[in-house]
Amino acid sequence: MTTRGCQLLLPCLLAGWTAGCLLFTDAINNAPSVAITVQQDGQDANSLVRSKTAYFTAQASDPDQSTDSLQFDWYQGKTCDKALAGSPVPNAGHVPFPFQPADLGTGCVAVVVTDNRGATATATLKYEVVDQAPVADIKILPAAGQTDPVDGQTYPLALYSELTLSGADSSDPDDVQPTPIWHVYSADDTEISLPGCPDNSKGPYVCTFSTETPGAYRVKLVVNDNIKTSTAEQVIQVAEDQLPSIDINSAQPLPPTSPNQPPRLLSANLDNSFTINRVVDDGDPYPSSDSLHPSPVSPAGFVWYFRYDQPGAHFDRWIGDSPIFTIPAGAFLPEESIQVRVEYHDRVTACQPMTADCDAVIQACDPNATICYSIDHRAQWVTWTVVFR
Repeated sequence: MTTRGCQLLLPCLLAGWTAGCLLFTDAINNAPSVAITVQQDGQDANSLVRSKTAYFTAQASDPDQSTDSLQFDWYQGKTCDKALAGSPVPNAGHVPFPFQPADLGTGCVAVVVTDNRGATATATLKYEVVDQAPVADIKILPAAGQTDPVDGQTYPLALYSELTLSGADSSDPDDVQPTPIWHVYSADDTEISLPGCPDNSKGPYVCTFSTETPGAYRVKLVVNDNIKTSTAEQVIQVAEDQLPSIDINSAQPLPPTSPNQPPRLLSANLDNSFTINRVVDDGDPYPSSDSLHPSPVSPAGFVWYFRYDQPGAHFDRWIGDSPIFTIPAGAFLPEESIQVRVEYHDRVTACQPMTADCDAVIQACDPNATICYSIDHRAQWVTWTVVFR
């Protein structure tokens, strides 16, 4: 300050500019202003979901300097007071501030903006982390030969067949792995226990469904994230037991298609084997797809008989359930004529309806028939006429 004509500040101020006084003062610093917005998954909201990154943006301005030159310090805590009392979030500078909520409940994010002359502005934003329900999903994974599933429709399943259901596509919007629980209900809505649901050998998300009882079944998958649950259901219609059918074209040697056709000519001095290569059966297809257990499951299987081809002769049972029947060399003499019969029984009514030896089944049909079905439609047999030479 100059002092010509003015020795003190007060006189100078009183004298004004005309007294030859000049007064210098600091420029006024305007504090910045700031507000916070939040965005998660493209939606602005104060309700956040777990495990997904939210972005907090500081909308700041300062009349005295550019926004880029301001200092931003971010804070986070359960309450706004605790947030501001803590340490700033490391390496969080200018907008946006990323945050991934992990714990459910309320929280607060705060930002303190400081200009280059030390003036500050503070903004806080309260939020709530909410739980989203998981989504249960059941998918049918059909095996070879099984029907392709149609969403929302009952799935048809042959008796004894195994069906794989997977809940692996179940999910949780919060990226929390939901826990699966399987339930199986019969047609009268009674919950039943099936060892394959879940299939412990394949994991908790796999249900291997199999039953020996026809009817409608409802399989329900419940998934939960320890707070909320979701369910999915699949109805399975297990068919009644069906008539097994020997594939005649795969039998060796090929049996006659009618009694009027000439018999098989076989050598009496050689082993002669009769083989069934394939059986079409809803429950026990042969050969089995399981290479370690190629035979049909007991008591299903084959019963072999033979008798002399002459009036009054009766069939004698050949013990065994193999699809191969071998007449050893020398068992019959040249020019002798016999009939060889194989009988196939499925799993439910093998050797029904009367005797353990299954003779009653044969008696239910014309013994001279080449191909015959039992009266209960559960067994089928094929007869070869053989002449030795």
